[in-house]
Amino acid sequence: MKVLLCEDNSADIKKAREQIEAAAEACREEMALEICETAEACRDYLKGEVPDLVFMDIFMAEISGVVLAREIRDLSADAQIVFLTSSNEFAAESYEVGAMDYILKPPAQSQVKKVFENYMKTRKSPSRYILVKRGRDEVKIEEAGILYVRTTGNETSIYTKTGVIRAYYPLREIEKQLD
Repeated sequence: MKVLLCEDNSADIKKAREQIEAAAEACREEMALEICETAEACRDYLKGEVPDLVFMDIFMAEISGVVLAREIRDLSADAQIVFLTSSNEFAAESYEVGAMDYILKPPAQSQVKKVFENYMKTRKSPSRYILVKRGRDEVKIEEAGILYVRTTGNETSIYTKTGVIRAYYPLREIEKQLD
């Protein structure tokens, strides 16, 4: 997981870094943490990388963290943004960019750990598929799209979100792939 911390205060960086590293360890999540101390450094990082999780200070010297968050959002709808701030003044504006959370400084370990847990719940897992033989062809069916399977005699009908796939394919073969 790629984590970006955008913070311009060295004391706040130290505290946030400790909490982020401890949360990643507690959640047994491998993490690459990038720390940007200026808005410009953050923009330079974003030219080459799109982070999975961003901890963003709202009151940065050059520019508002909300503006940087909008730039991140333009790059990725999937990046999760958490604002770190000493004031709740911008809470409403932060949610306009689809922020995952808004934490007052200094962040408590329990808050940062909860962010990691929530991120891990929302993270997209890779799609899994089953292969079903239909005549000479094989049909690839996404597991998440299967609603139910019905067999009648030798015919197996797989009901999906997009329709029904009928094949002369043993149910036990489908079951093996779903394990």
